[in-house]
Order: sequence, then structure tokens, then C-alpha cells
Amino acid sequence: MVAVAQDPNPNAYLVNLSSILITSGLTTLINSGEQLAFVLAHEIAHGMIERCTVNEETHTSRSDCQRFINTGALRTEATLIPYTDTSHELKADRIAVSIMKDLPFEGNQAAQLLSRISELQIKQGQRISKQMQSRINALQAVDFQQNLLYF
Repeated sequence: MVAVAQDPNPNAYLVNLSSILITSGLTTLINSGEQLAFVLAHEIAHGMIERCTVNEETHTSRSDCQRFINTGALRTEATLIPYTDTSHELKADRIAVSIMKDLPFEGNQAAQLLSRISELQIKQGQRISKQMQSRINALQAVDFQQNLLYF
């Protein structure tokens, strides 16, 4: 399920590892179906990562986690999960790009959306986080024509 929350701050959240909550602030910055698809794929990727983390803690093999990522199954025991770790965000971006690489997707759409979020933050007097800049740089380096991921 996907829902929109009335919140001017641009963000999206994975809820219970089964639903996605997108803020109205983010919906105003999304300019294309490709950008919406990236947001959804990114949040789904968080669920994939979380599931594998839980599996690894219970001694599930890495190949089982890879099969899980390939099938896209999600667990549903958690609540709203905020992710602030840069490596976790980059990993979710990488999985989202992998999900989308076989779709008709213009590669710069994800980086453009994150850049618009950063521009809004600057207008509001906030600094662009190193995490956001790292994500933008990594997404700009993706070669969608060759299906190459450089991050």
C-alpha cells in the first residue's frame, strides 16, 4: 500500500516493511512517473535490506538474502523505519537502480529529484547533508545505457 501524508517536508518512509508513506512535500517535487517509481523502489529496497539484516542475524546464508532480494519478499513486523545511515541509503539507491534498470527509465531522474530536494533545503536555510550529496553524486555516475552501477 502507498499513502500520502500531509507534511510539507519532502520525505518517504517504509512502514511495517509492507507499506510506503510519501509526504505531500515530496509529491510536489516529483515531476515524472520515473521519479515516483524511483522513490517507491528505494523504499522497497529498504525492506529488502532490513529483511536480509534480520536473516543474517538469525544465521540465514548470504545466498538466501540474495534470493530474497531477487524475489522482493518483505517482512511485516516492524513500524515506521527512519534510515539516516549514508551507507544504508546508498545501498537502497543501488538496489532501486537495479530494480529499475530493465524498465524504460531515464537515468538522471533520480538524481534530479534529490537535487530538487536539496535546493528546497537550501531555500529553507538548511545545509545539504553529506549523505544527500553522496547519493546525488552516486546516482549521477550510473550508466543506464550500459546497465553499469558505479556505486
